[in-house]
Amino acid sequence: MNARSALLPLPRIELEGDIVVNADVPAMALLAGSGRGVLGRSLHSFVDPQEGATIPDDPAAFAGRWIPARLKSGGGLALIYDQIGVGCGGSGAAWPVYLMKTDGTSAIADRSLPNDALTQLFSNLSHEMLTPLNAVIGFSEVISHQHFGPVPERYRSYSDDINASGQYLLAMVKSMLELGKLSAGPDAMDETTIELAVVMDQAVRIVGNLAGERGSSVTLSGFDRAPTLFADELKLTQVFTNLLSNALKYSQRGSEIRAVYDGVAGGFAVIRVIDEGIGMSDNDVATALMPFGRASYSFNAAESGTGLGLPIARAIVNSHGGWLEIKSSPGLGTTVIVGLPEDRVLSDDDGGLAGLLGAV
Repeated sequence: MNARSALLPLPRIELEGDIVVNADVPAMALLAGSGRGVLGRSLHSFVDPQEGATIPDDPAAFAGRWIPARLKSGGGLALIYDQIGVGCGGSGAAWPVYLMKTDGTSAIADRSLPNDALTQLFSNLSHEMLTPLNAVIGFSEVISHQHFGPVPERYRSYSDDINASGQYLLAMVKSMLELGKLSAGPDAMDETTIELAVVMDQAVRIVGNLAGERGSSVTLSGFDRAPTLFADELKLTQVFTNLLSNALKYSQRGSEIRAVYDGVAGGFAVIRVIDEGIGMSDNDVATALMPFGRASYSFNAAESGTGLGLPIARAIVNSHGGWLEIKSSPGLGTTVIVGLPEDRVLSDDDGGLAGLLGAV
């Protein structure tokens, strides 16, 4: 299996603006019932957006996102916009869009299906990439360590670069596999009795070096009354480590990052992670929550990351029966809110752990 074959089950069109300039046979059949009269026509002539959605005239504006729609001929449809455009006959960039039929019964149901399909695609590709990646990493180490004799320094330097790139891709593959497992259900969780205050303290300690390098601080508030939970301690630590790390990376140096426990409200124990960064638009928030999505920040484009941290964090929270929400505005910072269900709260005391908490 390769990347191309993995995408074949989804009918594909290519758009220039809103004009269909290319389409495979399944896409033509889906849009028009035959191969006639598809090319050269506006996408709007075949589909209507569902309530609350908009089909853009510029597909690049929705790169890596998807839109719930309805076929004019009847039936639900998800328009899944590719991350990048392709050349098209020298006349500019065409944009691949994949079509997925949905039952169209509700916007919420429709919105879940494309994400499930994309997650399955990423998981399948990840398994196929493991073997060649291990070979790339292994053979580059053989060259770098000169196991079979000396090599020119220039070649050894190249092998180091190959190895570093391979290790990065391997980390991405492992993240994709983890995302696939989490999306499949909570079976892999190791649930036990844990202290939320201890989880947050561990997360703060893990990001301590990053905070120090940036001259920033991480402070905790309200966790002296944080509850005992029935949850997966390692995975929740991963969630809050990711949220704190993102807040540090995407804020100006010398910023203060705050994590606040708000107590139990509306059936959920609520935790907020607040930064003083440049914030995100609604489009950036939607992109950041998609696999491989990275919002367009102005001063931190060079920050490393696979674009899988937030989707994995949300999947972990969801697997606990909770929710993760991002509130942000350009220039006003970002607040990530996590809600863990009240039925996981074993006790909600007002003390006992205050001495554990502090600031980095």
